[in-house]
Amino acid sequence: MGSLADIRPSASLDVLPYGRLGHEIAPDTAASDIRRLLKPDTKPHHNLGSFVTTALDTHGEQLLLENYAKNLACRHEYPGIDELHSRCVSILGDLWGVSAAGAPVGSAVSGSSEAIFLGILAMKKRWMAGRTDRDTPREPNIIVGSHAHVAVPNGASACDVQIRSLQVSASSNFVVDPFQLEALIDDGTIGIVLIMGSTYTGHFDPVKDVGVMLDKHEASTGRNIMIHVDAASGGFVAPFLGKNGGCTQWDFSNSRVASINASGHKFGLATASVGWVLWRDRACLPDSMVHSSDYLMGQNESVTLSYSQPAHGVVLQYYHLARLGRLGYERIMEEAFQRAVDLGRLLEKTGLFECVDGVYRGPLESVASNKSQQGATAASRSSGLPLVVFRLRPGVQRQFSGLDEQWISNGLMQRGFSVPCCKLPIGGMEVLVLRIVMRAGVSDEVCQRFVAALKSLLAVAEAR
Repeated sequence: MGSLADIRPSASLDVLPYGRLGHEIAPDTAASDIRRLLKPDTKPHHNLGSFVTTALDTHGEQLLLENYAKNLACRHEYPGIDELHSRCVSILGDLWGVSAAGAPVGSAVSGSSEAIFLGILAMKKRWMAGRTDRDTPREPNIIVGSHAHVAVPNGASACDVQIRSLQVSASSNFVVDPFQLEALIDDGTIGIVLIMGSTYTGHFDPVKDVGVMLDKHEASTGRNIMIHVDAASGGFVAPFLGKNGGCTQWDFSNSRVASINASGHKFGLATASVGWVLWRDRACLPDSMVHSSDYLMGQNESVTLSYSQPAHGVVLQYYHLARLGRLGYERIMEEAFQRAVDLGRLLEKTGLFECVDGVYRGPLESVASNKSQQGATAASRSSGLPLVVFRLRPGVQRQFSGLDEQWISNGLMQRGFSVPCCKLPIGGMEVLVLRIVMRAGVSDEVCQRFVAALKSLLAVAEAR
């Protein structure tokens, strides 16, 4: 892997601007020197900690090139794009449990960060609309687990909503405990944000159990608390795990779920960046969030923060939904989970590492040879995303001087693989983990190259 030292200085690069614009230069000179500036970048398919899609087939690449100049805001100018957008919303509504008679509303957005903001804003506006002059003044709050993505507290802060964070732990399987959640609810609670696919360990929050708790809570207190599901990654995983995957009633089939977001550029297989936010029905989306404009042809209604937005994300999203169908997505998910199983087992067999993700690594060989056991697959038995989240076993650091998770992450980066090291969000404990995301672009060949790099690194640790 290169470094910035490899690309400067040079006579050619001196013509590229640093802090201010320079003279006009030839296109081929600018392009070739920019490529040299990009030389130190990690290869996208070696960026193993990222959830973002890094693989696109030739038809997808062609569709991207054909549609990169189209603006999603121009609905009347590009009626074909508008039709694909409407189909995506309808298909996602169906995938996420809207009944045949239901009418979900939603939109493509720049990503899940924007979608989460919109979901929180809608909850706040519904809460405000339900308040009366006789109600005791309260500061609005939302309840989340400590494993929530940073986009959740950022969105809450932007909406002037207080965050009430519930610590998750190994004993809670790194997800929220519904009964502990209830203790945080008061008259200022505008909603609960649950995570379908933690960034840290991949686990799914128990949306069904939280819904049951909220039903009982309303029966005893009269408070009608709804859920926003942050399914940035899990929205394109959970629907394809089968009935044995423990993923029932995480979506609109649960009457407590008001809105869901997902990132199409993650397990949805579109390229960055396109996200989605859907509400159960029009009643869940306050009128004040729907904005109309006539800057372009016709009258345009939108709920998004951004006005102009690349249309190619919607095109690629629909391309994958249309091309793969349910069985295609199920196949891709099963392949990803099986790679996560295999790599996790290999890491644990070294005796140095233990996995803390939600991937099922029990004995599957007998199942694979018995096709009569329907649904007993790596995907359907897992309780989260296809990740490999691992750490050094207790005591290993005493065997190798200076060996820890951060040293491993740094060493892998020097060998061309980005495997981030982060601290688990569990209060009072310093637990570092390494994360590999088994997205579609992480092939068996990439996994083999990673294993070779890791073995090389561990040999260095042994020799010290």
